[in-house]
Amino acid sequence: MTETLFAINSTIDIQQFLFDFISFTFTHSSFILYFMLSLQDTPIDLAFRRLFSCTLLPYFLIKCFSFNIIFGLIITCFLWRTFLSPVAFSPLRIPSGLLKKIIYNTGVQIKKISKTKSELEVDKKKSKYADLHSVNPYVVAAYLQLITPLFNFVNYICDLIFGSTLTRYGEVEATGVSWLFYFVNCIDNFFKKRAKFNLVYVNPRQYESKCNQIATKEIFNELEDLTFEGIKLFCEDTNKRPEFCTATGKIIYKNYFHGFLDTKLSIAKYLKFFPEICDIPIRKPLIIIGLPRTGSTFLQQLLAQDNHARHLRFWEMNMPIPPPRKETYFTDPRIEQVQQGLKSSELVSPGYMKACAIFHEIKSGGIEEELIVLQTSGLLFSHYYLTGQYSDYKKWFFRDDNKQFAYRYLRRLLQILSSEYKPKTHWLLKAPVHSLWVDAMMKEFPDACVVVTHRDPRHVIPSWTKFQTQMLAVYTDRSTNLIPLFSHLTLDLTKEMAKRIMEYRKNLSQLNNSPFSSTTSITISSSSSTLNSSTLNSSTLNSSTFSDSLLESQKQIKSNQFIDVMYEDLVSDPIGVVKKIYNHFNMPMTTKFENNLKDFIQQSKQKRNSTPKVEHTLPQIQLTDLEIFEQFENYYKCYYPKTYNQLLNLKNNNNNNDNSVGESSILHHNHFDNNNNYNKIDQNVTTIIV
Repeated sequence: MTETLFAINSTIDIQQFLFDFISFTFTHSSFILYFMLSLQDTPIDLAFRRLFSCTLLPYFLIKCFSFNIIFGLIITCFLWRTFLSPVAFSPLRIPSGLLKKIIYNTGVQIKKISKTKSELEVDKKKSKYADLHSVNPYVVAAYLQLITPLFNFVNYICDLIFGSTLTRYGEVEATGVSWLFYFVNCIDNFFKKRAKFNLVYVNPRQYESKCNQIATKEIFNELEDLTFEGIKLFCEDTNKRPEFCTATGKIIYKNYFHGFLDTKLSIAKYLKFFPEICDIPIRKPLIIIGLPRTGSTFLQQLLAQDNHARHLRFWEMNMPIPPPRKETYFTDPRIEQVQQGLKSSELVSPGYMKACAIFHEIKSGGIEEELIVLQTSGLLFSHYYLTGQYSDYKKWFFRDDNKQFAYRYLRRLLQILSSEYKPKTHWLLKAPVHSLWVDAMMKEFPDACVVVTHRDPRHVIPSWTKFQTQMLAVYTDRSTNLIPLFSHLTLDLTKEMAKRIMEYRKNLSQLNNSPFSSTTSITISSSSSTLNSSTLNSSTLNSSTFSDSLLESQKQIKSNQFIDVMYEDLVSDPIGVVKKIYNHFNMPMTTKFENNLKDFIQQSKQKRNSTPKVEHTLPQIQLTDLEIFEQFENYYKCYYPKTYNQLLNLKNNNNNNDNSVGESSILHHNHFDNNNNYNKIDQNVTTIIV
């Protein structure tokens, strides 16, 4: 009996097995090539599945069955379950039908509390569709922490041998891709030069089916969902510009799209089973808009100290189904899953998250802007830089007459989240990109209270350009200098944002028969941040006429629904700015809220002292004061009249003397340093430390 057919062979040579296994893999170069070709318009999980099924799986199963028949059968069943279906994660994808169920069974269990019979029936119905959240950009990334140290070790060895992957664009540094993905880029470049063939090509048609499933009346009603149109144009433009989007970049964003669309699809299905959610009101949301790098994140953090407000956190925007409940909001296991997903970026670019945190720190449980939600509709606020200056996607992105569908989806998401955990008073939202589509935003949220942040564009543009360079460097070729292109893209973007805000506000004041900004600006100091009220009432805008449809949509909007906040005032007296905002919108300012503000400001000061400061200068991005002034002349005239006069004199002197004096004088001051005199903003400023 001891020597039966099912006896386990105790003399298995494990070393020989591993040797044969590895040698078999590396000697079958034809199958490896087949795997590389599988990346061509194919999800990576399918490519791995092909490689595994064609080479490793048969050999592995033969060895298992030769050892023991029962053992072989068990392994076969296990592999069948494991590789049954794919799951997306950030920034790559792996096959994981089994891991998907493990995560759902262990990560979404909510503590049971006493409920009525009807409530239990509703919970049972919801739990039936609760696994809709299981496919998203971050689901399986938690398991990458097991292999991340190995990848980092290999990358460290390569750094010692070949040098660092740090990328330098003139005077601007950015983290590059790891050596593993650098080699992928090199192979892709080889095929492009030798065979005019792209190893990684993103066919937008792979997203069409999901987009069609998402375009349901439960979400959009009568509106047309244009998500696929945006994704299609983006993919086509990046395929045309390999120098600005490498094989690694395409691998990352193609799977981001899959993840975002899967999350959006889960919302569409959830609303189909619970259509009553669409009737939940979203009353008077407090929305922060304005140019980027104007202190809007700091202001959002301040306003979030109000316990009566509800704000969006990074994890719940990426894994919103099932909607989190108040009692488990800070202990939901999805928080850790998404955090591990963020850490998985170390596989692609070691130190990437730390480098980006200098500009904007992202944490799974952190308060975040709803830009992530708009991205699921194809509105890529940062990634559009990869398409170039004159791309079709850029033209589509800048259009302001077809974006309401994205804000309809944002409303639906807020309604779903409110169904389980609604705010006591209001939702707090923030995204500078709203400035491009103010009218679409106000159509969906006509009673919104809008805070517009302002800062000297000479500080905004270099800071945002360096941020985009750091964030998008992993998508681009190391030899490509991003600064010249990115600086002009930032100039175009911020100019259009400022122009549209001013146009909308001017038109609104005319409809309400009230002077623009007569009661809507915060003026704490006697600095140049005092708003020039008469500027926008005169014909100073580049475009002073609006379409009839725009005028019609604004009739129910009031001028006092907007308030301006100057960066200088926010830095010098943050609590005073918050009080002004709450007084303007007749919102209650509780003692607890004020105490929370004081505690937060104290904590932020301590954190600021330990954070390295980054210098942003116009020469670094190859622009001058006068180039900025020419594009923002009306903005300066409205919001910084003293600076406007000084720069106008510089422009006149420059025309007379044929000298560029816009690069001559430099002023340094620290971000959020209350000891500095922020009224100096009206001087000839070219440099700022943030």
